[in-house]
Amino acid sequence: MILVIAVAISLVIAIVRGGRLGRLADLGIERAWLVLAAVALQYPLVYIHVGGQRVLGLPMAGVLMAASWVVLAVALWVNRRLPGMALIGCGMVLNLLVMSANGGWMPITPEAVSRLNATSKVVMVGATARMWGAKNIVLPRADTRLWWLSDVFVLPPPFPMRVAFSPGDVLIAAGLFWLLQRGMLGPRQPVAQREGIAGEQC
Repeated sequence: MILVIAVAISLVIAIVRGGRLGRLADLGIERAWLVLAAVALQYPLVYIHVGGQRVLGLPMAGVLMAASWVVLAVALWVNRRLPGMALIGCGMVLNLLVMSANGGWMPITPEAVSRLNATSKVVMVGATARMWGAKNIVLPRADTRLWWLSDVFVLPPPFPMRVAFSPGDVLIAAGLFWLLQRGMLGPRQPVAQREGIAGEQC
C-alpha cells in the first residue's frame, strides 16, 4: 500500500510540475507484465493465506513467494538502465533479506499492528499470526531477525490511511518517485542548453 501511495503522490507532483502521463511511454519500460504476474503470484498469500498445501513436495506458500521474487528480479534486470532502478533494486534486496530471515514473510510487531488499528486483521495460519491483506507475520521484536529492516515505520497523520512500511519500501518508493519524475518531465537539460534553446526561440 505504501508504494501505491508513493506512486500517487509522485504522479500528482509531476503533473503540478508540468509533466505529462503520455511521456511515460518514452521511457521504454520492457516486460511490464512481469510486475502484474508477480502480483498475481502473491495474491493467494495475501488474501487467501494458503496453509499446508504443497507443490512437488514443497510448501505452496514458499513456492509462490519465491516465484514472485524471481519474476520481479527479471523485471528489474531487463529495465536496469531506467532511472531509479538502482534504488528499487536495493530496496528489494533489503526486503528480501528480512523476509528470508523470518520464514519468507515481512515481520511486524504487535505494537505496530496496534498503531495501525489493525488487530482485527490478524489471523492465525497454522501456528503463525498473519495479517489479512498483507504479507506480514506478527512477531515480537525480540523474536524478529533483522528487525530494523522489517515494517518498523507507520505512516503518520495527516495521511488518512495508516500504513506500515520498511526501510526497503522507502528505497523502492524513492526509486519509483525518481522514475516517474524523469519519465513525465523528461531528462533535465543543462542551463547553457536551455538558454540556447530559449535564444533560438526569440
